[in-house]
Amino acid sequence: MYKVIKYFTDMQDNDFAYNVGDEYPRKGMSVLPSRIKELATDKNRQGVPLIEEIPDIQESPEKKTKSTKKADKE
Repeated sequence: MYKVIKYFTDMQDNDFAYNVGDEYPRKGMSVLPSRIKELATDKNRQGVPLIEEIPDIQESPEKKTKSTKKADKE
């Protein structure tokens, strides 16, 4: 998942406006890895990165403990 770090309009999505902090791509849209690379680097019309990857949120230790306990019971 990616978030927008600089405002842009996506010319490949009917000029959809992405504001800083928005998730990219928007719900229901799929994009090619080459498009992600283009927007995440300076290889786009603005010449600066427009999106950045959001690291996956790891499962909390509390959830892991519950999952482990459940697996131990089975």
